[in-house]
Amino acid sequence: MHRVVMKYLCVKPEEIAYFQFLLEGYEGIGTLTTLEPEIGMVRFSIPDGCLADAEEVLRLVGQEIAVKEVPLDFVIAQGKRRRDDQSETGWFTKYFRGHGGTPRK
Repeated sequence: MHRVVMKYLCVKPEEIAYFQFLLEGYEGIGTLTTLEPEIGMVRFSIPDGCLADAEEVLRLVGQEIAVKEVPLDFVIAQGKRRRDDQSETGWFTKYFRGHGGTPRK
């Protein structure tokens, strides 16, 4: 049986397509699924045996765009919230500033 590791990530909504484009350059490293496009929530599914490589790819891509891994309970909570606060001072900026990251301008 093949094991798959799921990583839940946040990116700026307008950068989802670019993020996917960057990941596709590393063929076989995993697949990206958009969960909540309005708030930039994605799932990165990584095949067994590729986790170390995938984490290195995420580190490299993180130099290009703001990418943060989020816990599953955060993903579930965001799915239940109203999605009416998506401004520059919205949840994304608050999350990144509250967890040591800085969103790209």
